[in-house]
Order: sequence, then C-alpha cells, then structure tokens
Amino acid sequence: MRTKLQKEENMSRGRRVGQVLLVVGLIALMATGSLFAEEMVDISKYKKSPPYKVAFDIYYKGNTWGVQLFEEFKAEVARHPDLISDAFYTDSEGNAAKQISNIEDLIVRDPDVLVLTPCSFTAVVPVIEKAYDRGIVVILCAAAADTEDYTSFVNVDDFEYGVTGGKWLVEAMGYKGNVVGFSGIAGLSTAEDRWRGAMSVFEQYPGIKVVAHEYCNWNYVDAKMAMESLIPSHPTINGIWTGAGMMARGAIEA
Repeated sequence: MRTKLQKEENMSRGRRVGQVLLVVGLIALMATGSLFAEEMVDISKYKKSPPYKVAFDIYYKGNTWGVQLFEEFKAEVARHPDLISDAFYTDSEGNAAKQISNIEDLIVRDPDVLVLTPCSFTAVVPVIEKAYDRGIVVILCAAAADTEDYTSFVNVDDFEYGVTGGKWLVEAMGYKGNVVGFSGIAGLSTAEDRWRGAMSVFEQYPGIKVVAHEYCNWNYVDAKMAMESLIPSHPTINGIWTGAGMMARGAIEA
C-alpha cells in the first residue's frame, strides 16, 4: 500500500519528467515553427533548422528533485543527437547572483536555446531579458520570473498546489490546531506561490494557527533539522504542511 507521502513523491516525479519532456519537445518544435498552448501561438520567428546549441542552468542540486531534473535533461539531450549538436551546463547552487553570472557566461556561448529555473522572481530578470533580446529562445522551467521577455514557461500551478495541500491538511486536523510549514528556496516563485496558496486556506479558519514557517530547500536533512529545532519551542504541533515530499519525510522523522 502506498502512503500519502509516497503518492506525493510519485506525483512530484511525474511532474518533473513531464517538464523535461515538454522542454525537449519545445526545442524540437523550433524546426516546425508552430506551437499549441491554451491558444495557437505563432513562433515562426524562432524557426531554425537543426541541429541546435542548448544551454541549461540547473538552479540547485542540493535536493533529489534538482539532481534528477538535471540528469533527466542530460539524458533527453543525449537521445536527440540529430536535433542538438552542443549542450552547455552550469549550476547556480540556489544562488541568484551565481545564476546571473552563469547566464552571462552562457550568453557568450551563443546558444539557440536557454533553459533555466529562475532562482529569484526579480533578481535574475535583467539577464533573462538580455538573453531574450539577443534572439535566444528562453524557456523558464518550474519557476517564474517577473518579466514577459521569455519564449515559453513550463510549470504546474504552484498556487493551486499549495491550496490543495492546505485543504487536505485542515480537513484532516478537524479545522483546528497548530500548523508548521516547510517551503523550498526563499525567493523562488515555486516555493513562494505554494506557500501563498496554503496560507490562503489556513487564513479562512480561525481555529488554524500557523506557529512556524521555515525554508528548507526541498531537502530532507534541512527539514529534519528545522523540525528538531521547532519541537522544543512548539510542543503542540497538530499538522505539518510542506512544499515537497522529501521535506515531509524529514519533518516526520525528526
């Protein structure tokens, strides 16, 4: 029997694989100059005959999700030698300043496509816009940035993700009790939007009290340490909300 935690991890893995496949699919569509979204979008101006040079900045490899996203992307690139001639990789280690520097370096390599997960909703905007203005196809994956100067955005609805988990939790708690929350990387839109979604639910119920909220980088170890430090000061914790399965496991095992 699968536990709820196992189901969350499998859902997260499915979203990650789907995002990688969709990104590679978008690269393939550059050869056709057509794309379906909620409505037909004309991307004929990006049409170019393969092979392409692809640049990918992995935002963070300090959790299993990031590591697998990176490895799956490389594996998909390797499967398409007819489409991709060169692939350039950088690692931002969850740091917006490093990501800005990495993207600057990747721009110099003159890629046809740049794929990144913005480490900050605002800080990396200028360098994203710089790449876009250079005519590079810019694909944002798994997190947003405060600009419209990109080609495509591949993601789930993170606010709704938070809402769904929040609704389940308050119902399981009988609509009263103390909650602690664990989010991913501070400033990353994925983490912030999921927490906003959860809070939009918690705030509807006077009996629900959020006693603590920590950023744990979607990491098992960080979440376990955070929970261990919270328990002495919050002896009564009735519910734990997390933005990913591995943080849930760490909190449970603290």
